[in-house]
Amino acid sequence: MDEGLISKFLDVFPTISKSKVDFITFGVVHQTNKTDKVLLTLLQKVSDEYKYVAWSAGHYSDKTVYVENTIQLAKLNQNTCFVLVVNSIPNNIKEKLLQLDNIRLISERININEAEIAPYVSYFWRAYDDFSIPYSVFHAVEAGKKTITLNVGFFSEFVENNNIGYVLDSESNVESYDLKLLTKEDIDKFKSKYNWQSSTDKILSYFAGNNLQ
Repeated sequence: MDEGLISKFLDVFPTISKSKVDFITFGVVHQTNKTDKVLLTLLQKVSDEYKYVAWSAGHYSDKTVYVENTIQLAKLNQNTCFVLVVNSIPNNIKEKLLQLDNIRLISERININEAEIAPYVSYFWRAYDDFSIPYSVFHAVEAGKKTITLNVGFFSEFVENNNIGYVLDSESNVESYDLKLLTKEDIDKFKSKYNWQSSTDKILSYFAGNNLQ
């Protein structure tokens, strides 16, 4: 099913290379692992020191434009600590990130359970310049946290259309936005639309040759 689904996706989006499609998910991926203590300790510390904590985790690649843009956002949002867990970052970018006091970087693979860390996070911060949607957005909604992204790629449309956060530019003062928890109405609406059962029904319908609505 996985290969078949990816094949159908590539038929719809022929300009995307298969190497760019890692996996496809349709809802919360429940994590059973425990977060590494070093990360929990860090988040507890910065949540006491800063008014806001922005959270990002992933693998560095050409599409992960949020990594470099964290530098400018951190300069403009001094009351926010940007916590990034991103591996394989080029040394020149890593050096720039580490120059700012309100950026904390862990550039290695560690265990993360986003349900565990959510109490210490103000919002999730991600941006991609392609068709990617990070599965952490489902964890963000599950925890009632808003997602901040940039006005690039498909993910910006996804965030805006589902009213689960804000689409900004790298010159934005994030702290001027309403960063309170998502409303129950927005959470329920999102989860009713994006869940494994409804998506499975659509996939089966698609493979059966029916049009998706």
